[in-house]
Amino acid sequence: MPILLGTSLPAAAKERANIIVAKDGSGNFAKIQEAINSVPRGNNSLKIILVKKGVYAEKLMIRKNSIALVGENRDSTRIQFYQPYSFDSTYADGRAVINIFANDITLANLTAENTQPEVNIHGFTVHGDSCTRIIIINCNILSNGGDTLALWNRETGMYYHNTLYLKGAVDFLCPRGWCYAENIEFFCTRKTTPLWHDGSKNQDQKLVVKNATFDGATEFRLARNHLDGAFYLLNCVFSEKMNDQPFFRPESSPAPYKWGRRDYFYNCVSPAGNYDWHKDNLNTAPNSPKPEDLTPAWTFAGAWDPEATLPSVLPMAFLPKPDNNKTGVALDTKLTWVSGRNAKSHKIYFGTSNPPQFVKEVKAPHYNPAKLRPNTVYYWRVDAVTDEGVIEGKVWQFRTR
Repeated sequence: MPILLGTSLPAAAKERANIIVAKDGSGNFAKIQEAINSVPRGNNSLKIILVKKGVYAEKLMIRKNSIALVGENRDSTRIQFYQPYSFDSTYADGRAVINIFANDITLANLTAENTQPEVNIHGFTVHGDSCTRIIIINCNILSNGGDTLALWNRETGMYYHNTLYLKGAVDFLCPRGWCYAENIEFFCTRKTTPLWHDGSKNQDQKLVVKNATFDGATEFRLARNHLDGAFYLLNCVFSEKMNDQPFFRPESSPAPYKWGRRDYFYNCVSPAGNYDWHKDNLNTAPNSPKPEDLTPAWTFAGAWDPEATLPSVLPMAFLPKPDNNKTGVALDTKLTWVSGRNAKSHKIYFGTSNPPQFVKEVKAPHYNPAKLRPNTVYYWRVDAVTDEGVIEGKVWQFRTR
């Protein structure tokens, strides 16, 4: 086990986290902020802070690098705080429930909520200006107001999001810089726009949204941007509540776009009918990328490949390759995933039936099946085997070429 910060864990624990937060006093700390504060200044190696189940009424300030804040359970580890915001608020006091002033930060397997009830004001839940390489995976990020998830490093900001439920009013995913977001459920609380992007500092800055669903409590428009931005939407599903209105530039925008409108779509559909403005046009983007080109490494122009180095912080196996629901998969494909945090081995279930059958237990996070049949749907699941028991994974699927 890694060296623990703060008081020692019980000897029987088999947990690979560095620090444990528990409201009942069974961990190193009872409050999350105390655990964050215990990380040494100048930290440059990942410190995993495991937050046990419970409701933590805290406003967090993260000022130290290389921290992973990981919940014991996505739904029942809850960080919540009443945080309305006006632009005359003191920035140093934090605009959000979770305020990030550091690099290489991961939020995983938890719920964070701004409990202020209004829909017509800013309601930041996660915010950061001086931060980059931020990972948020398998989380619920909730607000009734605008700017729910607002990471705002215009110069060098790079953000990776995967498997989120994201709720808010206007611009509730509003990155400045580079952002890759996959497997996101968007839910609008008000008749506004969920997407906004500031890519005005570099023509290469972009927002990529893949395999997402968009819905709301009322009608909504998809996106807007006051500043130069580039939107790439692939394999998205828009509910019947989305209006037939293309991306727009608000009247309050400060200046014309330097690089023109840049809204690119591929295979985006609506059950109410597909609109002309979101028809496939990815081939008109710079360098005519193909859908399979739009990876995180491509998004961040080779400066960062988060999926190649994603830390094992979740309790279950995560990030299947081939991607879930991928089509055209090669017949000699190797299956890979990111291990569960405490996994000693992995039980592999694989086949053409759902649920798939158990085939093998392996140590490393990869499995080579026999040569696959063409044009066939395969199902697979990876269970994490730990000292405490087996953590069942989700069933994934893909179709061969």
